[in-house]
Amino acid sequence: MEKAGLRGFLISSLKTTFERRLLHSGASTKDILMQYIDTIKTLQELDPSGICLEQVGEPVRAYLRKRNDAIRCIITSLTSDEELAEELHGAEGGAITVIDDGGQALSDYEDENWMPDPVDADLCIFDILKHC
Repeated sequence: MEKAGLRGFLISSLKTTFERRLLHSGASTKDILMQYIDTIKTLQELDPSGICLEQVGEPVRAYLRKRNDAIRCIITSLTSDEELAEELHGAEGGAITVIDDGGQALSDYEDENWMPDPVDADLCIFDILKHC
């Protein structure tokens, strides 16, 4: 994706599609959460830097904060709905841990394969700051 220069197209396309098809009162909160979790998994594979996820996920997170039933849906799903509970448990945030071949955790400064953010990462950060 980086070589083809399609990151910007993917971000704008996903944001537009989510706003048009998912982020409206007709979509159930559970469906929005499931789609968001699937998006997290997919974008982690497509763009390990997390830049696309940050850009695409912000409108979804902002919309879920506005929905009155979001917290109730998450709590209910964690306690009664096994499908969403498994997805939410697997999508827990937190620091990324790199495991070496011996099963030992490496911090960023010990990771010999560490790569800096892509060149266009700064542009994405400025877009994020506009929404603050």
